[in-house]
Amino acid sequence: MAIKINKAFSLIELSIVILIIGILVAGVTQSSRLVRQFTLNSARNITQGSPVYSIPGLMTWIETTMPASYDFEPEDGNAIAKVNDLDIVPSARLNFIQNTSAKQPLYKTNSFNGLPSLMFDGVDDELITDQSLSVAQFSPFNTNTIFMVIRIFSGVVFFKYERKSDAVPRVGLEINNGLLRFDYPDGPRMLVGTTNVLGKPMIITANADKINQTLFVNGSTYANRANSVNFNYNHNAIISLGGNNGDLYVRCDIAELIVFEKSLKTEDRKAVEQYLSRKWKIPLS
Repeated sequence: MAIKINKAFSLIELSIVILIIGILVAGVTQSSRLVRQFTLNSARNITQGSPVYSIPGLMTWIETTMPASYDFEPEDGNAIAKVNDLDIVPSARLNFIQNTSAKQPLYKTNSFNGLPSLMFDGVDDELITDQSLSVAQFSPFNTNTIFMVIRIFSGVVFFKYERKSDAVPRVGLEINNGLLRFDYPDGPRMLVGTTNVLGKPMIITANADKINQTLFVNGSTYANRANSVNFNYNHNAIISLGGNNGDLYVRCDIAELIVFEKSLKTEDRKAVEQYLSRKWKIPLS
């Protein structure tokens, strides 16, 4: 009898231990969810208070934290067919879409310091604008500032505005042997840095005016060159993310894209970089 009683007590004790562990695990899981939600809400508040809307010339602004960015509430691993432009003027919105399910990037909940991003597989994932842009719409050409919050692992093109039949003019951001490359206003006039950037969450700023072409990484100058050529072509093209409109794909995580149809003043550029740094917890250098 004594042996049976000990076994009974052991089973009871084991049940209590399992119950306690279950309660603790549930508490930890709930706490993790609360922390993620707090982090996400904080990022949304920073977005709503950002300087982006106050700077004239916004062309498109997509990012991964706001409910308005999606047509549904995404969960981790969901394929994303559309990311909505946050422009306050509905008629001016330039959304990014992908109608082929196999080519849709995946939503990753915890990618950038507890915040989400879109994961492009480097095989065929790509988002393109839901409308073509004329050269006049995109610039006026030779004057643009582009911001991206991104982590790149491999591949070639992660941003491109180009009509592939002639490739001029074009605005391209890509990776060459781990180095950032900025094509503006065409391929021969490219700007290539000297520091490997693979695998690092970063804020990229590509700025071009009719005098200079500059790349910034985390607020510091990465590369610079003269840019005195002015193209005035009359054609339409889309903007593609994660590839070159059908090829040259990149394996990367994209968290935010902001494009202005003009070259920003230094103080405005820095204000946007500070906003992105605060939101994504990527220090400026």
